[in-house]
Amino acid sequence: MRTQATLLDSFELFTGAWLDRRRAANQATLETWTRICDCEDPAEAGAIYNEWLSGSIDRMIAGSRLASEQTLRMFQQMMELLESEGPDKKSSVHDLARKETPATPESEKTARSVHRAAS
Repeated sequence: MRTQATLLDSFELFTGAWLDRRRAANQATLETWTRICDCEDPAEAGAIYNEWLSGSIDRMIAGSRLASEQTLRMFQQMMELLESEGPDKKSSVHDLARKETPATPESEKTARSVHRAAS
């Protein structure tokens, strides 16, 4: 139960940060297009667009880095909690994940290919 609560808290922080980044990106886009629509000089409109594009790329890179860091931190917390709860909890969580993840024809085909390659 403690593990689930910790994961939910971590996921809430993760999604909250993602939503904040999306809001900032949407706001920047809205402001950019407002400036472009008010602009009468095509060269200035191009410069405004380039400024937005550069900022957008910077936001995507920063967002990817933060998402990776948050995901890693979330899984580290999960592993620490599982290890503190003992081996029985670890295997039960693993078994639950297997039961809750339905096999698809593609995943079964991949599993057979991997098994054949390993044999």
